Amino acid sequence: MVEDYVSNLLEKLGEKVVAILVFGSVAAGKARFDEAYQIDIDLLAVIKDLPSDYFERIMYKTKIQGMTGIGVESIWYTPEEMTKVADRKPPYLLDS
Repeated sequence: MVEDYVSNLLEKLGEKVVAILVFGSVAAGKARFDEAYQIDIDLLAVIKDLPSDYFERIMYKTKIQGMTGIGVESIWYTPEEMTKVADRKPPYLLDS
């Protein structure tokens, strides 16, 4: 699932992809993977030249992700946006 998602991003966006980070229960080692409990994988992607308009970005993201987005919950930021987010020290970036 994650391998397909990352491969797809790198294939379609190439050098625009600056970083891809895993966060949430998978990153914390607390994820359950069994038939009774389905989990998504939380990813944060830092990508150059994203549309600044919220709706345009959602459409772009949906087009790029395609079917590889199933089971993956992703947040996309530009490098500049990521710098601002990191300055706020959100718990999903700092939690270990």
